[in-house]
Amino acid sequence: MNPGGLIRTFVRHKVAANILMLLMILSGAYAVLTLDRQIDPDFEVPAINVVVPWPGASADDVDRSIVEALEREVRFLDGIDDVTGRSREGIGELFINFKNGTDMSKALSEVESAIAGITTLPQGSEEPIVRRLEIYDEIMELVISGPLPEPALRAHAKRIRDQLMDRGVDRVDMLGMRDVEIWVEIPAAEMERLDMTLGDVARRVGQASSDVPSGSLTGGIEKQVRSLGEEREAAGVAGLTLRTDDQGRRLMLGEVAKVHETYEEGSVSGRRGGNPSIKLSLQKAKNGDLIAITGVVDQYLAGLKPPLPPGVTVEVFDRNSDALQDRIAMLVDNAVWGMLLVVAVLYVFLRPWITAWITVDVLTSLAVTFAIMLVLDQSINMMSLFALIMMVGIICDDAIVVAEQAQTYHERGWDPNRSVEYAARRMFWPVTAAAVTTVAAFGPMLMMRGTTGDFVEPLPMVAIAVILASLFGCFLILPAHLKHGLEKDNGKSSKARLWFEHHFHTFRDGPFTRAIQWATDNRYSTIAAAIAVMMVAVGLMMGGRVHFTFSPTPEGQWMNLNVLFSPGTPKETVAQQLDEAEAALYRVEQKLGYQRGEMIHMVFGRLGATTGDSLPEQVGDYVGSMNTELIAADARDHRLPDIMKQWEAETKLLPGIDQIIFSEERVGFGGSGVGWRLVHDDPYVLKKASEELKAVLATYGGVSGIRDNLPTGKPELVLKVTPRGEALGFTTELVGRQLRDALDGAVAKRFARGDEEVTIRVRLPESDQTEEGLRQFRLRSPAGEEVLLGEVVELHERPGLARILRSDGKRVLSVFAEVDPHVSNPGKIREEVEKEHLPKIMEKYGVSRNMSDGSQQEAEFWADFMAGVLVALAAIYLVLAWIMGSFARPVAVMAVIPFSVGGAIFGHWFMGADMTMMSYISIMGMSGILVNDSIQVVTSIDERTAAGQPPHYAVVHGAAERLRQVALTSLTTIFGLLPLMLETELQAQFLVPMAITFVFGIGTATVLVLLLMPAMLLAVEDAKHGLGWLWLRMKRGGRWLARDPDAPRPAHGGDD
Repeated sequence: MNPGGLIRTFVRHKVAANILMLLMILSGAYAVLTLDRQIDPDFEVPAINVVVPWPGASADDVDRSIVEALEREVRFLDGIDDVTGRSREGIGELFINFKNGTDMSKALSEVESAIAGITTLPQGSEEPIVRRLEIYDEIMELVISGPLPEPALRAHAKRIRDQLMDRGVDRVDMLGMRDVEIWVEIPAAEMERLDMTLGDVARRVGQASSDVPSGSLTGGIEKQVRSLGEEREAAGVAGLTLRTDDQGRRLMLGEVAKVHETYEEGSVSGRRGGNPSIKLSLQKAKNGDLIAITGVVDQYLAGLKPPLPPGVTVEVFDRNSDALQDRIAMLVDNAVWGMLLVVAVLYVFLRPWITAWITVDVLTSLAVTFAIMLVLDQSINMMSLFALIMMVGIICDDAIVVAEQAQTYHERGWDPNRSVEYAARRMFWPVTAAAVTTVAAFGPMLMMRGTTGDFVEPLPMVAIAVILASLFGCFLILPAHLKHGLEKDNGKSSKARLWFEHHFHTFRDGPFTRAIQWATDNRYSTIAAAIAVMMVAVGLMMGGRVHFTFSPTPEGQWMNLNVLFSPGTPKETVAQQLDEAEAALYRVEQKLGYQRGEMIHMVFGRLGATTGDSLPEQVGDYVGSMNTELIAADARDHRLPDIMKQWEAETKLLPGIDQIIFSEERVGFGGSGVGWRLVHDDPYVLKKASEELKAVLATYGGVSGIRDNLPTGKPELVLKVTPRGEALGFTTELVGRQLRDALDGAVAKRFARGDEEVTIRVRLPESDQTEEGLRQFRLRSPAGEEVLLGEVVELHERPGLARILRSDGKRVLSVFAEVDPHVSNPGKIREEVEKEHLPKIMEKYGVSRNMSDGSQQEAEFWADFMAGVLVALAAIYLVLAWIMGSFARPVAVMAVIPFSVGGAIFGHWFMGADMTMMSYISIMGMSGILVNDSIQVVTSIDERTAAGQPPHYAVVHGAAERLRQVALTSLTTIFGLLPLMLETELQAQFLVPMAITFVFGIGTATVLVLLLMPAMLLAVEDAKHGLGWLWLRMKRGGRWLARDPDAPRPAHGGDD
């Protein structure tokens, strides 16, 4: 391939380069307006969820009778990665995770077929619900609250939901809107008098309240016949006929039962400022633009019609578009400052017009990068913006190489056409090779699997897009512009320029050349010194001076409260405690010097369910929780843990609380915590092991939020049928079904009313649902005989579990804790616990460990990282071997990479930052960038060698000759990332380790390329000569051994 013709065409054509530049800019502008804007990259979750409700069943019953049966049927289907089961009171769930790349339509069909084939699900459980998990992005959340009855508040919330979905919101989840039910409560005494069971009444109500199609009447006029009897209101249900006596007198249901409309037991209601409230979570599909849809919602809310009643408010919080715009603004600000620093560096080293045209080339290449991103189905997010900032220096590198070479030729007296054409042709293959090595370094990042791979994907994709754009700009647009600049250049320079050029050349040809001469003359001392420095860097890591944290998350702006009273506590008491906690939080706000609402954006309470990750999900009237949103961490002077401690101290607690937990909620990818998953068939044994492990964690400083995911629940009354009961025909299933009807209610009918499903439930009143009332409850035998429950069943009490988890066929328990990275290192705590404490606990309780905990994600990352590094290094080596025509010299060039990693470690130590997952990902990408300068230096050395210069002289002066170019390419990358490395905003902290890695790694590489690599190249030549000498001696020795001892020796005694 000869690129000279294409380069010549664009250089000599008057407008070709400008037309291409205009097209690139227009395509970039279109892409910027079209690309989706979101906080994080898209995540694909190849998973299917199976839900089976079983009203009234305990977590243990659900686990053994439902989840175990589901898991057994689906575990070994094709493509499954892991299966996790979750059982809690009244419901069982199965989460089936598939491997990336699985055909999910086929997988869903196979799961549905497997579930449909199960015949052992218990009677009374509902039909399994099978659905594929779909991930939506949060837009914002709304809270509608006020002093209205719940039905009125529901009507307003549903109207807002429907109107928002009509305007393009993809999904709206509502919290605090309880399901409506009609309860038919019949006292046990009435049931005995009527000689009926609750199931009998439920069946009668279901039959009486029905609409039945009855066919068509044919004849002269066809008519449709319908039997109408369905009642949709409590009054109508009360008027249903329960039975008719021999005289035709009807007994109405309302005469023996209390029929009223209420809400489903155990459902969650919202609370805000002492008033009922409903929360609407607005979500968009993954391919939507967050900022655009937020604008639509804002416009709707501003003109909300019809207006709400007095006292009713709609409040907006958790606006993700605000966070996105803040992050984009922060990164753009860093990019602008980085670009200004890059231009300043270029201006110092190059002529002003060269600096100007390089700047134009960089901006044009960035514009077309957005167009390539659009083709590659990327979006504008945190990772893609960081990649763009990182690659600004790479774009400059290519342009600098061509422009600096063209300037050099022009200074020798060449005409502008010849200067730029020859410079572009001469540097085409070195620049292309550098681009290929960079792609080889970033490309293997696409091999990363799972969530980590999805999160990191924009980095290599954008890097590859930038490299492609840079090649177009560097060889098709920049040369033509350089030619025009050279034509107008009068060769005169300012005094400042002349002073700089004089001192630069003096430094390059004097002290710097002598330094290279010394390093190459003492090459083995130079190499030994570099190895010693690298070992010091490794020692900083091994000695704990530089810590490793897998993926720390920045401080968020959410606090959670979870409170659990003793079971049986009325919901009103829980509501009173939540109101007190809300008032206490506003008192803390005032004490910290804020006006009401300045620090606290939102406080939303939940009655009936826990929230957040500090506790496993628990439901019940005795449970309450609260979510609190504060202003962004960078906008306040007080840290979230300090505010939370003051909130906890200010809150007055009511009697009867079993557990109350204040916790902070961190957002983002990864986390600063530790966790282990234990396995045993007995959940009570797991609980004992968990308590001991939690006690161990409590001894470490900086550890908080220690918890497990196997919470204790309500005490259980366990029933066992006595021999007398068995003789009467009672079975566990028969007794359980009659009791479930009595306590949870027998479902008579479900019907649609508007957009809601209403359940008619026949049950005992609360006054009959006591332990003594339970013993006096009458059971009906298969023969129709009624007996007291206590006469045929034994009762005993045991502690209950609120939730049980399964993983890959075994019961599991996970222990979690948060670690403050400023106090302790999570990796060090994990290592010490696993070495000193965990084995003893496992042996004591007979539990084993399931690696599907936090360590599995780390293990997968390290496996993917090592595989990616090996692929990247192999690809870079092959490219270098092709360029250099040698298999030995690339080793000397690539030796720069491990030494630069040592520089990155020193950088983290100097900056007081931990090494993170993102640091190591940056090392992978940096490896390709590091060898780019080496390629230019080796090219210069080879040209001198080909011209007949001695090897040592060619190495020394070839490296010195490239000082300006190497310094420029390194400094542009360093200064481009410097503002981000020094960024103090908390939301940028997970990107700072990446910037540190590039800045210090590439800074170290600059020195290594110019001093260490020449020494390494000559050491390779020494090795080649040494091996040649050894090979010659071995050949001579072989000939001597193979000689004929009797042969006469040559008279001169010399070698033959």
